[in-house]
Amino acid sequence: MIKTTTSHIAFGAFMLAVVIALNGFIAGLAAGDVAAATFHVGGKRGFKTIPGALKRARSGDVVVIKPGIYPGGFKVIRNVAIKAEPGAYITLGPEQIITVKGVSKVELIGLNISSTAKADAKGHVTLLEIIASRKVAVRNCYISASGGWGATIKDSRDISMENCHISGTGEVGISLEGERILLRKTTVTGFEFGVVVKAGKGIVLVSNLIDANNIGVLVAGGKVDVLGNTINGPGFAGIDIRGGDVVITGNAVRRNQHGILARAAGRGIIKRNVLGQNSSNGLFVGGPKYTVSLNTISYNAGNGIFLSPVGKWSTGVRAKVLQNVVSSNKGSGIVVTGGSEVSVRQNLLENNYNGIRVGKGVAEIARNTIVLNTGSGVRMTSGAETKLQKNIIANNQIGIYAYADAKIKSDNNVIYGHIWGQGFQLFGANYMKQGWLPTLSGDEVLLNVAPARDLRAPSDLAVDPGFVKLGRDYRLRLNSDLLKRFKTTSLPGAFPVVGSDSEPSSK
Repeated sequence: MIKTTTSHIAFGAFMLAVVIALNGFIAGLAAGDVAAATFHVGGKRGFKTIPGALKRARSGDVVVIKPGIYPGGFKVIRNVAIKAEPGAYITLGPEQIITVKGVSKVELIGLNISSTAKADAKGHVTLLEIIASRKVAVRNCYISASGGWGATIKDSRDISMENCHISGTGEVGISLEGERILLRKTTVTGFEFGVVVKAGKGIVLVSNLIDANNIGVLVAGGKVDVLGNTINGPGFAGIDIRGGDVVITGNAVRRNQHGILARAAGRGIIKRNVLGQNSSNGLFVGGPKYTVSLNTISYNAGNGIFLSPVGKWSTGVRAKVLQNVVSSNKGSGIVVTGGSEVSVRQNLLENNYNGIRVGKGVAEIARNTIVLNTGSGVRMTSGAETKLQKNIIANNQIGIYAYADAKIKSDNNVIYGHIWGQGFQLFGANYMKQGWLPTLSGDEVLLNVAPARDLRAPSDLAVDPGFVKLGRDYRLRLNSDLLKRFKTTSLPGAFPVVGSDSEPSSK
């Protein structure tokens, strides 16, 4: 009889682990005995056609396409890598397609795909399609579509397309639908719709150049991140959001009719974008759940930010507009209308026509710096319901312009130095009924705002804010009368400087 001890058990466990490890190692060697094969297309000894090489290839093999012209499409049904050398061209006629379907771990590298079909050729749908597949990487490819669509990714996941160029005169550059799809460092140019996101989640567009399409990016649904892209017109919209939840961050969107048109019923974050030189609005928000923050919106021929319900996509706008720089737009910096309910806080509105215009809607306007606008600092038309709190409204043509039926509540606003009506002391010009307002200096200042009774309060001040520099640097000098007046950290105006954590300067 053998007596079992703890040491015997430990030794047995150790030997079992060694055997398992060795078996795994031997199995690995056996698996590695069959090395991946490489098949060439073209050249003296290569296959004459790409389909011929793919028919011979097995999973894990590599197909190398030598320089030459290769007509016709093909279908990838195994996990292979297809690599084209410089000078290799694939040409597709009408209804000819390159298809990756129902497979995983496929690489397409360096393919140069073009179409010989006319732009209006019937049946010419797409040049490259990836359907019901996963772990597909497309890199350094050129796709030139004379008609139809450049590329389609559908019902697939873990797909990446990087450093590619998609051009043409067709309907769609690339259509995306699935999970975890990455489009990165790719140029898409010349289409009716550059990039279309239909549905899915984890779809990311990052660092692409999307240029000269009628609509640069169309989001119809899904959860989508649009990050750090350059999206140029001319076209109807740089980014058109008609559905889904989006995060749009760090993009430069220029020279379209609308920079960003956000009219979806989903949620959206629009942050740190540069929206400029568009022929209408920099940003049109028509959806109900958007946060717009830290954007620079300037030199648009229309308004900087326009908030109003639009069409079938929205029943109302409920938005937060925070810490944006909105300047030098020919229309108003921010427009709130169409029954919208909007919070506008800590924005810099400079050198627009009107700083903020409120039509039919409800707006909380708090701690903004509204300066040097050639029309009104704040203009409230029929149906407006506005709460003004701790804003600096300074050096505009007209400080506050209000229609007689506008509803206004005002608290601790600094209203100073307007140009229109220089005969009035200090305060310059506001428009409508007369009322007298006490000021820090004790001078009498004429206030013409209807209904005037809502603005007759000592907390509404006519005092020079004492900016570091009138024109771009709107920090308060430490010796400014306004700082002396407010012995609190909750200063009026957009302080600290929009997008920074700095304190008022002593310059």
